[in-house]
Amino acid sequence: EDLHSSIDKLLPLIIESLSDQSSSNKRCIAVRTLGLLCGSAGFVLTPYLKYPQLLPALMHILQHDTEWKTRREVIKVLGILGAIDPIRVNHLLYSSN
Repeated sequence: EDLHSSIDKLLPLIIESLSDQSSSNKRCIAVRTLGLLCGSAGFVLTPYLKYPQLLPALMHILQHDTEWKTRREVIKVLGILGAIDPIRVNHLLYSSN
């Protein structure tokens, strides 16, 4: 219970760092932290639903970041967070625009 409340405090900060265009290194560290945190806590699928801005932020990095290291970390995180229904993916991606 305490771990999930800590994750709920950390995830908004991590998601904010994912969207920071000023530092590629900061984005890479945020993605890696997200993967380590969610993977070790078993916090899967729920982040997509609880934080609808997460998937669009990850997809933006995957499509636009020039650093391959960061893009590779995003692919790892997507694997850690797990599969999500394609209809829900469309909803999350297009409702944030």
